Amino acid sequence: MASWVPWTLLLAFLPSSATELLKDEVERQRLRVELARLARDYLKLLLLWSLRVAQVFAGISFLVVSASMLYALFYFLVIPSRYHEQDVFFNYGPRHGAITQPSDYPFIPTASLDLRDPVHQWQSLVPVSKPTTSPVLVPGVKYDVILELTVPESRVNAEVGVFMVSTSLWEAKNKRQLAASARPVMLHDLPMPVRWLRLGFWLVPYALGFTEPVQTLRVTAVNGYLEHIEYPLTRVDIELNTPMLQVYSAKLTVIAQLTGVRYLMYHWAVPTAILFILNIVFLEALVLVILYAVYVLPELDEEASADVIALEAAATDARDKAKKVFETGTPLDDETIPHVKNETLIGEASFTTTGMAESSAALDDVIEAVIEDAKEEAMDVKKEQAGDSP
Repeated sequence: MASWVPWTLLLAFLPSSATELLKDEVERQRLRVELARLARDYLKLLLLWSLRVAQVFAGISFLVVSASMLYALFYFLVIPSRYHEQDVFFNYGPRHGAITQPSDYPFIPTASLDLRDPVHQWQSLVPVSKPTTSPVLVPGVKYDVILELTVPESRVNAEVGVFMVSTSLWEAKNKRQLAASARPVMLHDLPMPVRWLRLGFWLVPYALGFTEPVQTLRVTAVNGYLEHIEYPLTRVDIELNTPMLQVYSAKLTVIAQLTGVRYLMYHWAVPTAILFILNIVFLEALVLVILYAVYVLPELDEEASADVIALEAAATDARDKAKKVFETGTPLDDETIPHVKNETLIGEASFTTTGMAESSAALDDVIEAVIEDAKEEAMDVKKEQAGDSP
């Protein structure tokens, strides 16, 4: 347990200067007042700088937010509908169980996709009026139509070998066929030892259901298709030439071919956005500075301009008088010119300028002093010459 130490005993261990300072109540009070004053001054300075920093931060934030909104609007106007993804469901026919049986007329898997309604992949037998929808693609932009097939790595699919994927693009209003293509596709077959090695490596993920042995076949059915405003693309028909192919899922993707600035804005979105936003912020700041200079900074009004012209005229007249005096050697009589004083208000500051009379009088005084000095020097020279002569 700590013992209590008297204050007098504590003072005994302090230096004499410290004890005298502590004993002097007036000095301690003065130090308290000085420290309080310094604290108030620093607090005011801190609050002032905090206010300035907050103002600068608010201004920069406003510029950045407005620039971001402008860039977002520009991005929305420039970048077209980049993606259009839609699931594909193939129709294998009503008697698909008998497709392994030899037949003279096998039913080929087909799919017809309405791009205007990517959600509902079925046909209504009741006539329903469909609302008018906007075009799916942007006219004047080139697109690639890509089909992705996710198929199992089974022996049946491996034995199918090469099969054909036929694609047709249609315009629904006039039922006009816009484009057609056929592409050969084949599974990537692997030798038996390689398949067994892969199976052993992925055995645990396969058993736990995290993954399964599948392949994704990506087929570019139509590349560089140019969308026309007269014939908008609304339907895509896909056909497989064999019913033996086993398909887990299929997806149709319509992707735009971007070039130039559009390519940079899409594929390099973050660096391009930062560069554009910084340029927009710089332009906004430049415009604000110009507006501030035009509407806030003081301007010379007509009276101030007239005073400037008067001062220039007075200076010219004084130079002419001085030149004439030095050429003739005779002083000019003072002219009685009224004293004019102009007071001009520029912005919020008041400036007082003297007119032609005051400037001319000041210059005449200087010229007279110079002439008097010249006369005295001339008299001294004459006296010296007279003293030297016999």
